[in-house]
Amino acid sequence: MKGITGKHFLLLCLSLFSISNSGAQTSFYFSDQTVDSGNIFTADVKVVGFTEIVGVQYTITWDSDVLRFDGLENMSLDLDPVADFGTNNTSEGRLTFVWYDDDLSGESLADSSIFFSIRFEAIGAPVTIDTIAFVSEMPTVIEVTDVLGQTVEAAFINGVITIVSPTGTSYTSAPHLARVTSCFPNPFQEETQIQLLLHQSVEAGIVLQNAQGQVVHQERRVLPQGAHTLRFDKQVFPSAGTYFVQIRSSKFLVVQKLIYVTH
Repeated sequence: MKGITGKHFLLLCLSLFSISNSGAQTSFYFSDQTVDSGNIFTADVKVVGFTEIVGVQYTITWDSDVLRFDGLENMSLDLDPVADFGTNNTSEGRLTFVWYDDDLSGESLADSSIFFSIRFEAIGAPVTIDTIAFVSEMPTVIEVTDVLGQTVEAAFINGVITIVSPTGTSYTSAPHLARVTSCFPNPFQEETQIQLLLHQSVEAGIVLQNAQGQVVHQERRVLPQGAHTLRFDKQVFPSAGTYFVQIRSSKFLVVQKLIYVTH
């Protein structure tokens, strides 16, 4: 891995940071995903506000009993999978990353660009939830610097991976609080309805993701205790395929698999 000669980065110990002096918020983030147990998937590190950056380093961690490291791909900026990444401890759920711009001229990426992707195999049993996290720990602490040699205050947003059964269609983390009683039709062409039973009132986020973990619809609702019908019209779905609805509150997570077909 490469180090920055003559540059001193400020240690950033928090996972969320304030706006930098330049006024531009630099962010690195993972998206939440729902994946089938046994599948290979990619967790994309995406960036926002990546402007005239000359150096980045951090450590990424996960539970090695849930996710198995399978490689790196989708490299931007000609990243070197050998020189810029430390993979010796990936079997223990730890990947280090150190990059700097060789000529110190600064590199920029469009918002929501993929910086790089980590390929994982979902080895955890259904249903397991794990967090892929940016952490600041020795020897590779969180550090970002710009073309002026100034420390960039950045936001680091972790990703939650929910592993579900490839044969099952629904999951609830707390069936005594919330559960899906039916989902019909599924597969569907025009509309599907999820019947949800709640044993207490909650405020919940409702997120619809495709099989790659991309969010195609999200909203928040206050749901009283009792039975609810959640309707999803075909207009919400950009293309035919498998989707996952996550209904998440501070007390439970419900996941329902949907299959949208066009013929």
